[in-house]
Amino acid sequence: MKIPFLALVVVAILSGCSSTSVPSAASGHSSQIVGVWMFDELASTTTHVASRTHYYPDGSFVADYRISHPGSSSCFRETGRWSFEGDLFVEESTSTTNPTGRQTPKLLRRIESASSSELLLASRTGMKAHLRRGPKLHPKGFRLSEQDLLADLAPLKMRGFIPFPIPGQPGQSGWRVECTMIESLRP
Repeated sequence: MKIPFLALVVVAILSGCSSTSVPSAASGHSSQIVGVWMFDELASTTTHVASRTHYYPDGSFVADYRISHPGSSSCFRETGRWSFEGDLFVEESTSTTNPTGRQTPKLLRRIESASSSELLLASRTGMKAHLRRGPKLHPKGFRLSEQDLLADLAPLKMRGFIPFPIPGQPGQSGWRVECTMIESLRP
């Protein structure tokens, strides 16, 4: 399946990769970055982007993405380096399994706020990414599977478009969207 250009743009703007140096401890945020961070965005009414990024203490990262639409989904992985340049959090991709071969461009974002459970990043253009702390950090070299990624996204309601059985119609499925933007609108 082709990944729509809009979804790649959202991934490029709001997700992450890194630079060649190990994060600077002087930044004050390095210890808060290490671990797993989850993100999702409803890029359009029919495109959902979700990511799970493992930031390791040595300045490397592994980011898994799930792009979903009603009726289909695809997953890919990027690896790279993260660091700080002054007050900017920098991510640079070094490899991808994206079927298009496109890697996320180098990202430079400012940390607007950080806690043990949430991280708010802002790009120079003002776009913001609200990340939530994910599950336990996997050891390097873990395999990407859509089921594993969905299991990590489920507790945070970030799975995107997912099938569900239609009551009274055996063998028939519908699609619903599950994302933090929609969840935040619920009373």
